[in-house]
Amino acid sequence: SKIRAALRAKLSGASVTRDKSLDQSFNKSGVIKDADKKSRWIFGSVADRSKLSAMIREITPSDPPTIIVLEGADGAVHASSQLFSQITGKTIPVYDSNKSVSLKKGEIVFCSSGNECQSLMKQFDMKNSALLVLGEPPHQLCDSILNSGSPYLLLEDLGQGQGAKLLHEVATDIFPATSFIPISRDHFTK
Repeated sequence: SKIRAALRAKLSGASVTRDKSLDQSFNKSGVIKDADKKSRWIFGSVADRSKLSAMIREITPSDPPTIIVLEGADGAVHASSQLFSQITGKTIPVYDSNKSVSLKKGEIVFCSSGNECQSLMKQFDMKNSALLVLGEPPHQLCDSILNSGSPYLLLEDLGQGQGAKLLHEVATDIFPATSFIPISRDHFTK
């Protein structure tokens, strides 16, 4: 009884740490060739703040461009851009389809899940892209992802029967979201 109480007290105050040994094993790959011609896409929402922050911090200047597609109103995308820039110390603009933008390796951009996302997808050869879907995306977003032509789609592991049910059949694999950056880096070096 005392042991259980001590364990509960210890666990309730303990911060959750992640074993990064598996992630680090993917980082031993090599250099990503033609990183400017590849892209990394993360589909999520503002509620995914902690996961997104962790992933943004892992992105290096030699990584392909990273597009973070947020579900919700444009105002939320602009506010998120400012918030994540402050949290991570990286400049993260919001994509504007009215401006000519050519994303380069190491760059990160936010965009909304509607027409902005469709416009940006047309700029990349989606066959050279890695996609991560966080949570359960709406049907319209699932359709965009299914029609993107990307053969490398990862889903967030939310437990059995949870997550992007419409995408399970076409997903390459299911992983914890925080492993996406090293796993996609490994994919790009092959």
